[in-house]
Parts: sequence; structure tokens; C-alpha cells
Amino acid sequence: MENENLLDTVFLPAVDRENFYNSTAYKTLKDNGGDTSLLEGYSEKSSTPVSFDAYIEQGGSKEDWIAKHVTEENKNMFFGAIGDFVTDLGKDGIRSLAVGATNGVDFAVNLAPVLTKLYDLAPVPLGGGGVLEASGTDSSAIEATDTFIGAVSASSAD
Repeated sequence: MENENLLDTVFLPAVDRENFYNSTAYKTLKDNGGDTSLLEGYSEKSSTPVSFDAYIEQGGSKEDWIAKHVTEENKNMFFGAIGDFVTDLGKDGIRSLAVGATNGVDFAVNLAPVLTKLYDLAPVPLGGGGVLEASGTDSSAIEATDTFIGAVSASSAD
């Protein structure tokens, strides 16, 4: 592992940043509501606004200009992106419902023993203590379940 010089990598850049933000040029621009992005080293974005004024002065309308300049490729790209977005919403919605259902079942599974214990320890008799225990289960029902599980396992093994 190579040693790192914290003076050069942490302290001095922090001092330079502090000096930059405390400089008179930065403070003057900031106080006057100017754009400080050029001072901070960000390049200016070139954006050409769409102007319909000249076309409208010649007798056209905004809708005519759009119909004239928008190609099928642009339309397909735009509506394809919208279709992808809607598809992703559906997939994400179904995934969220599945995760929510799983979390709900996990919560219920973790809460059931607590509720059972509270029910058994209730000071007011709620049908007798130990009602939720499996000690009084009919043995024929257990045997039938074991037989069914064995039959299903045998058929799935084939």
C-alpha cells in the first residue's frame, strides 16, 4: 500500500477552495447575482433557443413550423422514450408490490409468536391458556397430511 501525502491531497486543496470562495471576484459576482460557474471552471453551455418569430412574421404558425421540421425519426425517438418510461413504471410498480407483500408477510411471521405469547400470558382469560398451541391436534389430520406430502413427493420424483 502506497503512502498518501495528506498535505497535498487534503489540506492544500481545502485551503485553495477556501481562498477561492473568499476572493473578491467570487464575492462580487455572488453578491450581484452573477454566474460564478466560469470562475469555478465550468464551461459555458451553448444553447440556441428556438425562435418562431421570423416564421410567424412570414405568415406561418408554430404548428406549421413543427410539422415542417419534426421528422419521423424524432417522433419515434420521443414516443419510444415515453413508451420505455411507461413500461419501466409498470415493471417497477409490480416489483414494489412484490417487495411490499414480502415485507408484510415477513412482518406477520415475526409478529405471530409475539402475539401468541401475549395471548397466552393475558391476565384476562381469552378462551383458556395455551389455546394456540398444537398439543391438542387430531393425530389423524397429521397422518393424512404426511400421506399427502409423501404422495406429492413421490409423483414429483417421477
